[in-house]
Amino acid sequence: MKHLRFYFDIVSPYAYLAFERLPCVLEGLSYEVSYQAVERAGLPGYRGDDSSSAIEMQQAREMANRYGLELSLPAPYPFSPVALLCLALASAREGYTPSRYVCKSVLHHVWRGGGDVYNAQRSQALNRALKLDRDAAGHDALQTLRVATADAAARGVFNVPTGEVDGQLFWGLDCPEGLAAYMRGDAESTERSPPEMDGRRG
Repeated sequence: MKHLRFYFDIVSPYAYLAFERLPCVLEGLSYEVSYQAVERAGLPGYRGDDSSSAIEMQQAREMANRYGLELSLPAPYPFSPVALLCLALASAREGYTPSRYVCKSVLHHVWRGGGDVYNAQRSQALNRALKLDRDAAGHDALQTLRVATADAAARGVFNVPTGEVDGQLFWGLDCPEGLAAYMRGDAESTERSPPEMDGRRG
């Protein structure tokens, strides 16, 4: 059985799409996944701004339609993901690897329905789903997020989504395909250094 890491930030629509596709693409392979929440803005390859966010959403909508996945623009967008990342980390049983259920709950909160990500009623409903008190995500979770982001950068992660297996990194929306190809023995190379980036596809 292979151990995979999936690095994500909830503010990235590409991370949401890759997360949704991961089980289908890896079907039939023997693996377990650690989902590692990181802050995209703290990674060395991210160069985002308002213009790149508009391009990002246009491309993400096209890709969601292609794969038959629901994707709605949250309000506001872009937004600071820190509080929601901390919420996910506060739900983690081991370090900064929340369960798939926790990741799915937070990602769906952002990318399905098109609501205000920090609306009080929606936030309370998310907390109830995660069985957390209102103040569960505090200083410790923020520190964990910083450590997780620094650790990811030290491993060579430069943007999200990124999948890792056997120290090999696969970046971008198609990282599930890269992981699957490697595990089946037909991946010849790995993208380890950031291409010219403008905030897109991550």
